[in-house]
Amino acid sequence: MTGRVVRVERFIPAAPSDVWAVLADLSNHASWRRDVKASRMLGEEMSGVGARRHLDLAPVGGLDETVLGWEEGSKMVVAVDKATVLPVKSGEATLVVDRQGDDKSQVTMEFRYVPKGGPLGRVIGAVVDGQLTRVFRGVLADLEHAAREG
Repeated sequence: MTGRVVRVERFIPAAPSDVWAVLADLSNHASWRRDVKASRMLGEEMSGVGARRHLDLAPVGGLDETVLGWEEGSKMVVAVDKATVLPVKSGEATLVVDRQGDDKSQVTMEFRYVPKGGPLGRVIGAVVDGQLTRVFRGVLADLEHAAREG
């Protein structure tokens, strides 16, 4: 996939298994993410490769996603199949949880995407990158809170 890349990292004072448990519960992201109003699974698969879900985003918009890669406890790759309101034509998010000690984790989120709007989308890409960076930092802060609350 060609396009743009946004990458954020966060050290979380929680065991990797606790961090992964929150991330892997795909149907419940609305319970801990401030940027998600509602989440629901699309199909029978609840986790792993092939699982699909829809997220209603706050304040507006939505995403349909499909899990493309799953390494239990450490890595998830999710494709954005459809985005409404967001300036994203297509995208792929990779989330990696690395052990940094018994009760410490490093979480890396990388999003490769193609902006909507053709040439105009490429021009405003830096603005979109900044917006996505803020959103993703918020997601990782919410993840930390959820993983620590257990």
